[in-house]
Amino acid sequence: MDKSFEYNIASNYLNRARELQSQILQMDLDIKFRELSSRSSFKDINDSIQIHYLQNQKMSIISERDSNISSAITYAAEILIYEIDRQVSGIFSLGAMLINNIQSFLSIYDIKVNVSVIARTQLAELSFKLGLPSLTYIEIASTLDKLKRQLY
Repeated sequence: MDKSFEYNIASNYLNRARELQSQILQMDLDIKFRELSSRSSFKDINDSIQIHYLQNQKMSIISERDSNISSAITYAAEILIYEIDRQVSGIFSLGAMLINNIQSFLSIYDIKVNVSVIARTQLAELSFKLGLPSLTYIEIASTLDKLKRQLY
């Protein structure tokens, strides 16, 4: 069974999470700018309302980003479990590539993400399978440990 369709779905979720992270960073700048300008000028209630609105909007985007990351993790783990069960070579593992991409994204932006129970369950199953004696997936086991440290 070809897992390229699931790989594309997971990649789309991860790409969407990257777009949302960009929006979050831009929103952080907007909030900081408004906070600075409200300190230096006559404090207006509209400034406070606008800052509060932006902070709420940011929290909504963070939630959507986390949901996309969670979906990407679920698909990546599912693919990697499939590959391990069928002893697909670890040299060109779609699941391993996805796990690496997700972990790199989270590390670059130093993101702590709250993932779904489904994603956590998939990661737990994957950790168990990677804990079995096998040199084929030793690299991905290390990456998976790093990824799990990015979760809260």
